[in-house]
Amino acid sequence: MAMASGIWRIHSLQARFLLGLGLLMAVLGIIFAGTLYVHLQRLLRSEVSHQADLVLAQVDSVQGYVRESLRPRMLSLLPADQFVIEAMSTSFVSRRVMERLGGALPGHLYRRVSEAPRNPQFQAQGLEMELLQYFKDNPEAASWSDLRRLDEEELFIKARPVRFETSCLRCHGLPQDAPREMLASYGDQRGFGHQVGDLAGLDVVGLPIRLALASIKEATVWFALAFAAGILAVFALIQVFFHRLVAVNMGRLSEFFRRTFHEEADPALLNRLRRGDEIEEVVTGMEELGRHLYQARRDLAEHAAGLERRVAERTGELKREAAERRQDVELFVEMLAGMSHSASRRGLLEMVLPRLARRFQAGQAHYLCAFSEETGHSWPLGAQPPALTAELRDRLLDGQPVFQARRAYLPVASQEAVQGVLCLDWPLDSDLSELDQQVMQALARQLGIALENLIALDNLLKQRDILASIFEGVSDPMALLDEQGRVIATNQAGRSLAQEGELLGLAWGQGTPDPRELIQEALAQGGPITREAQQGHRALRLTLYPLTDPQGRQGRLVAYIRDVTLERRVLADMQRSERLVAVGKLAAGLAHEINNPLGVILCYAELLETTLDQEQPRRDLEVIIRHTRQAQRVLKDLLDFARAERGEITRVDLGEAVQRALLFFAPQAEARKVVLSHEKSHGPLLALADPHALDQILANLILNALDAVPSPGGRITLGARPQPELRQALLEVADNGPGVDPAIMEQIFDPFFTTKEPDQGTGLGLAVVYGLLRDMGGAVKVENQDGAVFTLSLPLAPPEDSHA
Repeated sequence: MAMASGIWRIHSLQARFLLGLGLLMAVLGIIFAGTLYVHLQRLLRSEVSHQADLVLAQVDSVQGYVRESLRPRMLSLLPADQFVIEAMSTSFVSRRVMERLGGALPGHLYRRVSEAPRNPQFQAQGLEMELLQYFKDNPEAASWSDLRRLDEEELFIKARPVRFETSCLRCHGLPQDAPREMLASYGDQRGFGHQVGDLAGLDVVGLPIRLALASIKEATVWFALAFAAGILAVFALIQVFFHRLVAVNMGRLSEFFRRTFHEEADPALLNRLRRGDEIEEVVTGMEELGRHLYQARRDLAEHAAGLERRVAERTGELKREAAERRQDVELFVEMLAGMSHSASRRGLLEMVLPRLARRFQAGQAHYLCAFSEETGHSWPLGAQPPALTAELRDRLLDGQPVFQARRAYLPVASQEAVQGVLCLDWPLDSDLSELDQQVMQALARQLGIALENLIALDNLLKQRDILASIFEGVSDPMALLDEQGRVIATNQAGRSLAQEGELLGLAWGQGTPDPRELIQEALAQGGPITREAQQGHRALRLTLYPLTDPQGRQGRLVAYIRDVTLERRVLADMQRSERLVAVGKLAAGLAHEINNPLGVILCYAELLETTLDQEQPRRDLEVIIRHTRQAQRVLKDLLDFARAERGEITRVDLGEAVQRALLFFAPQAEARKVVLSHEKSHGPLLALADPHALDQILANLILNALDAVPSPGGRITLGARPQPELRQALLEVADNGPGVDPAIMEQIFDPFFTTKEPDQGTGLGLAVVYGLLRDMGGAVKVENQDGAVFTLSLPLAPPEDSHA
């Protein structure tokens, strides 16, 4: 009962909350009802405005029909001076139509009025006169609308101005222009004298809204009632839930504070707890509880102060020990890292000694070599290392550390023997623990291992540098390969050939084994194998050497590649020269032996030809004479080839030689419809050559090109350019013919080798070109580039001053 009575106290939390919530809901209900009423009125105005626009649109439709359809039709049927008001006046017709509409819709209003109408029935009155004055004062206004009460009826009034147009001036302009019927009906005093744009009157529409306003008010009242009912229901729910969830629990908490502080608190505190609401009771109880907690905290703080001091002291000791261990670990790590960052023993000692001294708070740190005290190192620089007695040295060499009051000696030993002595000096007596001594010995052993590894690494680096210099110094490409043919390492010459994914970039020709097959063959054979391959115009010789690891397994190879292009070319030139010499000697002997009988045959055949009268024998003799002369020409070429004499080598302008050849062969090229062109060079290009031999060379090459290119459509291009890095001048003869078959490219300079028909050539032209260039110290090569390209190389002529 006490709890129940407390719920309905005026100053209780629940009563205050419900009262405030009720006021808030009432205000919200008024606001919502008012908003709904205003919104519905706006919707009503929008709807009736739209209906008024429909009425005015209907008026416009009627007047438009009269103006655009009915009146022109009547004018076409009636005499020119006759006018039917009932069918031709837009105002008259629209008023009659809208009067019928008003009869069908009671309460609706439509009037078309003016300030001085012909018919006094349509005289503007009251509000209509005010609207006329409004549109006069605001000529830009297109309409006016508002809610007005007329004759005890709520109406929505919408008005718009009516202005005179050109078609209206017949009836409203000058009286003498008006129709007779209109003057007879209304006279000539009212409704005349207007101009285009003058205000003629108003179209006024009125729509009743009384019932709609009553509906709005009714809807607003019902909304307010429903809202009030909802508020009452919410109040009831809130009261139940607030009582169960808040008020009961707050009351229990207040009762707890009363019971808790009943014995300790003064009567004034209990009175404050009873007078206030539940929240005030909780706040007062929490304040008192806070004071009790504060006092308890102070008591606990005093009891914990001693414990904190003891914990802090122990924590400091543990932190110091942890810092020392961390420094020891960091020192071990730095020694390991020093092997990779230090390039020498001295660099490692310069890094390690100051860190050891700071770790153990020593003033100096020294490293003494076990074999010579003069090769040690000290920190700080310039510090004097201590002298080792014979007894002390013997103990240290046996691996025994020595700890004194102000000095510690530690043997720096590797896995094999003692390398040196680590000495730490303290300015005052040191108090080293057993753990510190063990750490110092471990650091000394780690320093010995690091020094030993550094010496081994230095030896390995020196051997690597020696091998790398030898490997890179080889001018031919070398590479280390795995069993799949991938390049592991290569020298500079090999890198210039290497291409990713291939064996040193070798382009193996058709019929040559795959590089991986060669690798497997070399590994299976267990010894070196050699193969030759062609890469473009270069001849390469590949030798594979299998490698064996210490366990006797094979998996890697050394590839040695040598460019034998020059060797092949020199060998081919030597063989060709030998063939030319042999053919020359044979040709000279044969020419002497055969030329004399051919001369006798030709002489007697010509004499016999003069004595014969029959046609058939004469033709037979002509065949004999023609073939005899052909044989003599072949012999002459043989003699010229065999007895080729070195001409005078002079400074020759290659551009002028090309121009002479172009002028000489221009008629033949034109006859065959072949384009003969010259790529001009900048300035003269002087070379050392025999001018007559050079003309013969160009003639042979141009004749061969004329036979090879198509007719018409053939193209032959001559060009000359210097190659100063080789002190050579290059002369090129290029055509767009079928080119030279790669299978016979090495044979075309051999004597008597020809691809022409038997009666078309002797096969000595290119052999003569080769021999003449060889005699002048030059060379010739052929390649295919959209046709055959013959490149002649001649020695470049030195400048005039150096020649002089």
